[in-house]
Amino acid sequence: MAGLKQLDFGGWDIFEDNAYEAAKNAHVLNPELLLKLKPSLEKITPMKAVFDRRYVTRIDGPNVKNKGSLRDKAGALIEDIAAFKKRHQCDRLVMIWCGSAEIFCEPGQVH
Repeated sequence: MAGLKQLDFGGWDIFEDNAYEAAKNAHVLNPELLLKLKPSLEKITPMKAVFDRRYVTRIDGPNVKNKGSLRDKAGALIEDIAAFKKRHQCDRLVMIWCGSAEIFCEPGQVH
């Protein structure tokens, strides 16, 4: 098929587990299917996440961006996205938010 493009996956997580380990620990896929996907999923490792304990109180993890303000961390995410796009030679990117439930925050002027 001419023009067939490759699909690459990436993401951020507060845990260092690759996608296979994460799926196995979370029991989100049938074990038989998960085993078939293992070689591909093991190649997907998370980038360090932006994480703030003030907003997520029931989990914590070691794979987080620790330097700078929240604005600095947002800039680091933008750099991660650009680096991923360049490294994988992507024409375009699609992002899906799959974050944990966070505390309720009253909307303020910043919103």
